[in-house]
Amino acid sequence: MKLQDLMRGLPFIQIHCETNPEVIDLQFDSRSVRLGSLFVAIVGVKADGHQFLVSAIRQGAIAVVVQKGSDFQNALSDDCGKKANIPVIVVENSREALDFLACQFYGNPSKNLLCVV
Repeated sequence: MKLQDLMRGLPFIQIHCETNPEVIDLQFDSRSVRLGSLFVAIVGVKADGHQFLVSAIRQGAIAVVVQKGSDFQNALSDDCGKKANIPVIVVENSREALDFLACQFYGNPSKNLLCVV
């Protein structure tokens, strides 16, 4: 699925580097990222996913979603001081963005569920 199709309807604040790569999967654990992954940096209880942006990009992330207020600019500077040339989507809440993106990516599976009460 193309990144811009996946983001359709996502309330993002900013997007840097407006390319439209093909997304093959969604990841919030940098250790699971592979070539073509969209990495969503989530602030957790024990770790902040923003600390693993460089690792995710080196493993093949084609775009990253970061939370407003995170220090993603410094995290995305490589050893030479050049900025990573991949799309960076800034959202208010990256956890909520992951929920939205997963729903889009997997074809909104809940719309086909029958609920009996």
